[in-house]
Amino acid sequence: MRSVRLWCKFYELQTMPKHPGLRKRGNVFWIGRAVPKDLRGKGPFVTKSGKPKGEISYTLDTSDRKEAIRRVHEEWVKLDEQFEEERFKLRNPGLSRSNRAAKRAREREARLRRVSVAEVNPEREAISYFQSLEIHSERTISDLLVSLSKEELEEEIEEREFELGSWQDVPLRHYDNDGASEMAEYFGRRGKRIDPDDPDLQKVANLFRRARMENLHRDIFRLRGELPRATDALFDSRNGGETAPDSVAGASPGEPDWTLGNLVEQQLTEMERAHRSPKTIDTYRASFLLLVDYFGIEKPVREIQRKEMSDFLCELEKTPTRRKSRYPGKSWRESIALADEVGDESRLGARTLENHRARFCGLFSQAKRLGWIQVNPADDKMFAVRFQSEPTTKEQFTIEHLNQMFSAPLYAGCQNDQMGYNQPGSNRPRRGRFWVPLIGLFQGMRLNECCQLWTTDVLKVDGIPVFRVSLGKTEEEIAEKRLKTSASRRVVPIHPELIQLGFLDFVNSRTEAGPPGRLFPELKSNKYGLLSDYFSKWFTRFVRGTTDGASGATFHSFRHMFKDAIREADVSEDRCCALGGRSPGSAVHHSYGQGFKPGTLLEELEKVRYDGLNLSHLCEE
Repeated sequence: MRSVRLWCKFYELQTMPKHPGLRKRGNVFWIGRAVPKDLRGKGPFVTKSGKPKGEISYTLDTSDRKEAIRRVHEEWVKLDEQFEEERFKLRNPGLSRSNRAAKRAREREARLRRVSVAEVNPEREAISYFQSLEIHSERTISDLLVSLSKEELEEEIEEREFELGSWQDVPLRHYDNDGASEMAEYFGRRGKRIDPDDPDLQKVANLFRRARMENLHRDIFRLRGELPRATDALFDSRNGGETAPDSVAGASPGEPDWTLGNLVEQQLTEMERAHRSPKTIDTYRASFLLLVDYFGIEKPVREIQRKEMSDFLCELEKTPTRRKSRYPGKSWRESIALADEVGDESRLGARTLENHRARFCGLFSQAKRLGWIQVNPADDKMFAVRFQSEPTTKEQFTIEHLNQMFSAPLYAGCQNDQMGYNQPGSNRPRRGRFWVPLIGLFQGMRLNECCQLWTTDVLKVDGIPVFRVSLGKTEEEIAEKRLKTSASRRVVPIHPELIQLGFLDFVNSRTEAGPPGRLFPELKSNKYGLLSDYFSKWFTRFVRGTTDGASGATFHSFRHMFKDAIREADVSEDRCCALGGRSPGSAVHHSYGQGFKPGTLLEELEKVRYDGLNLSHLCEE
């Protein structure tokens, strides 16, 4: 087996695509690219000492080679765009920024070949666009299902439902979410432009709008742990759905009869080679071991049919919750038998069961790709319906809850901020447990984003104090930081209320205390390196002990309150997304440029208020 793995590793390295701009420093990949000679010493291509800059080099924020290759291609395109922009500035020195952007857009458009709707197949092109969206969804959502907490998954669902609503409520001639931008980008990449005077132009744009809405519907199904299904007849059975009859694929003459043990080992090895996180691998391994426990490690994969999978899932439904802690030392089947004996009715919920089934579906999809089976026995719509769970509404904090929380001993005076945080005392320590809830409330940041802040993540841009949410630049930062999505990377102003409470003074004291490091070094990470895990559990106890009737609210409720406050202030959707680290509804035209300036975002952030909240006792003199 060792020789096989070594051969696989060698084959992977030999066949892996390369890129001339890819560099590696330690365990982290970087991009390096020479500045064109005609641009050296001009515009931004000047060193700090005033000399012409010959090369651009920066981190790709990853140690995964495959991910680095994907990112270096994206960054290469962005650099091409930057070079083109600088040349355009040199050719048009007198134009303002807005006029320059408009002229460049006209020049790009002029290079496209104008075609009529009659020259293309609109439905086929819309389906092609939809399939590209689905490919991206399948790559990302399977990871989200195992790497995000239940609260974060609910946030993902809410964000997609909100985006879906923005697409459904668009007036016929509204240009933001009517599919026109997506259509223009799609054809533009193919060197074409639909004639704007064509009477059927809006009909084509509407097909692209339907494609995006269908993709959002299916994303929501996936995030709920359900089998994605068509909601629009145009895209029904267009994404490789399983329609083959349920039959057993006999092994070809001379072919080995692959066992379940072979398949599980193959899948886990592939995940390790793909540098999946240890938490993800452990989660998948736990699910696969249930299969092995039921069928046996020597069970031929081709003999596992849908009937056998249905029987297995019936048994899986009997599994007690938290069986390892409640029935220590007992096997899966023994814990079921013991739970039946003592009358324990606490069994796995529908959401957990569907997550298990989704992992089984992925496992047998691998067997199908390898040619070991013809039909995926876990991919059945009836299974998805069987484990479908009702969507839940997350409980929110009220202003009364917030006043109770921020008047607790931790904020008014306690013994210490560890075991004595809920005991009245004369100490008022200002560390992670003090600041993180306030940052979540006024910035709308995710819990792990707050906990993993470094002293270098608080800085000034254009004279405005800001948070920089990123993976950092040093190897140590990259090794311990996590970002939920690429949209999470952002620079946002610090809310004036935090500044008034003395947050910048706290940051200065931490900065002066030693070299750059974590802003809240006392916070502990779990075995997977996540700082949010232990803090989340502590915060739940804190809320239950200090508020009346908010036992169902969590730290993530701050993010919901922030969203509500910023929408109530009538802040535009794209600026809401920029502040909250979310992807905008129509992401095509948002992928260009550097985003909003801190001053612009500060004007919007200052509108976030919580009427009735009293924090005057926290203000330092």
